[in-house]
Amino acid sequence: MGIFDNKQTLLSSLDRKGLIIIGVIFSVLAVLLSILATVFTSTVIENSMDLWRCNNTEKFDSKQCMGYNAFNKEKEAIQYDKVKVHFGYFSRFNYEARISLSAEIKSEELTTQKTFIVPIHYFLGGYSDEEAMKNVDPELTETMNINFECSQKSCKSDFLLKFKADYHFYYFIFQTDNSYKDEIIMKPTLTLMTSNSFFTVTELFWRIAFVCVGSIQLMTFMYCMRTIPIKEWIFEQILTFTLMYILLLFNNPLALIEYQAHHWFFSLISSVVESFAISFFLFYILIIFDSLRKPINKMSTTTLWFKFIGVRVIFVGIIFITLCCFIFTQKVFDIKYLIAGTSNVVLIILGVIVLLIVLTYAFWLIFSLIRTFTERHKLGEKSRRVIGFSVFNIVIVFIFIIVLSILLFDGYDASSIYLASIVYFNLYCFAMALLMVKNDKQELSRRSKKFEISHPTEVSMEVNEYNDDDEIIIKEQPEEGILVDEQISL
Repeated sequence: MGIFDNKQTLLSSLDRKGLIIIGVIFSVLAVLLSILATVFTSTVIENSMDLWRCNNTEKFDSKQCMGYNAFNKEKEAIQYDKVKVHFGYFSRFNYEARISLSAEIKSEELTTQKTFIVPIHYFLGGYSDEEAMKNVDPELTETMNINFECSQKSCKSDFLLKFKADYHFYYFIFQTDNSYKDEIIMKPTLTLMTSNSFFTVTELFWRIAFVCVGSIQLMTFMYCMRTIPIKEWIFEQILTFTLMYILLLFNNPLALIEYQAHHWFFSLISSVVESFAISFFLFYILIIFDSLRKPINKMSTTTLWFKFIGVRVIFVGIIFITLCCFIFTQKVFDIKYLIAGTSNVVLIILGVIVLLIVLTYAFWLIFSLIRTFTERHKLGEKSRRVIGFSVFNIVIVFIFIIVLSILLFDGYDASSIYLASIVYFNLYCFAMALLMVKNDKQELSRRSKKFEISHPTEVSMEVNEYNDDDEIIIKEQPEEGILVDEQISL
């Protein structure tokens, strides 16, 4: 029996107006909470610093300029200046930081060549207090070739140092290698981007709040279903019950440990849990869509587990592996810069995999919706509610896929949309848990309508069935007893 059959769920007793009201309430809450979660928070704090400043000159002159001449050296100099920059104070909620580099170039120097390579040696170290940094003169053990892409007067580079803020202060030192001879890159600017502690606290607040609300709703769901043995639950109710449990894991109440520990292991656990939750959510939608046309509980065990569920598990398993790889890479590295250094073949393969998954899932949902439209005559009077519920779900899923795609390619947990996705995911699960709960009012109404009618023709009529619009179906049953001669006709 499906979710629209025999009035077993709250969803089955709602008419089109009820579904529209729930859809409107969901949309309003999703928009308001998403705005509240994203507009007032910024994911990063950005600070830029010019490494040298000069008065009335574009070239570095030690007599008129202040700072470091990083990419140009005077004729009498043996080597380039060693640039030393202190960063701090980092709190535990500024759990991540990135250092990038940009510069300027004279427009007349920019001819046909727009790319310049500058080799540097650098050191990045963390310290618990400022006093520990004053007497430090470390060796520059790291080497990197910085690629500057120049357009007009500005130059952007691929230089990016991403690190976990395990210490309160950091010391960054770099020096241009003497092999660099062009010396046309000028006015370098160092940019420090740190995780906004307010954004981190806001994320933890939303997670803890949804864990509390989800726990209350899960207990409420179990309380409402207490009179029905689990064996008698419809398959969709079992899936919804499982989804509520997985939702608690998705909200990750232990996220604070991940931020405090700054270890890849906790990022791996978080990536696996979030990927599994998102994959199960997509699996849940596929099951719900197909259950609208055919009752799952009437399927044989072989058909249910091997043909119906098995195919969907394999497909969602591919989604899970892809999501897990993307999310973990985003948390530990920065996938935009990681992909930028890979070959075009790898980029094409990654793009094709993601595109195939999205198109396959979208085709599956649209195909289910089309079949529901074409077979609506088989669904009887409930067809309008089924189609309305299908359209509502397909809109929800497409919005979620768009949000997820933006996150995967724009920094999974480094975007304000990340908080919106948490809010969106929770609200939908809460709505489905509400719709799948047992309809107690309908059950009481069913019991109160069961009665017997005495009739002079000695035929008893018992009301024992109702159609989809709660109309009475009466079956006549001859009254049991001994027939007299007048009732016998030959």
